[in-house]
Amino acid sequence: MKKILSLIFGSLLLCSTVFSAAEPATLTLDFEKAELQDFLQAYSKFSGVELVESPEVQKLHTAITLHPNHQVTVKEAIKLMEDAVKEQAGIVIKHLDDKKASATLAKK
Repeated sequence: MKKILSLIFGSLLLCSTVFSAAEPATLTLDFEKAELQDFLQAYSKFSGVELVESPEVQKLHTAITLHPNHQVTVKEAIKLMEDAVKEQAGIVIKHLDDKKASATLAKK
């Protein structure tokens, strides 16, 4: 699975295209039934934040699928990934500061 995660992350970086200094880079996201822990690890690497997972999140075994039908900016990709884990696994990612975020189960 780590090889797949590395390939996905590498693909994200390779798919990035910079059009000019004025336009943000865009990329293609493609996650098909990714294991939750692998998806969160990719999120952490991609967003550049250390993700602190609650014990409840660490115990979850859920698959996450994310296929936007268009290229997205890095900012949009991070938001889409946060929305995907909230909708598909009930996990909320909250930024604590510029370098750290928490992943906890959403309150019902």
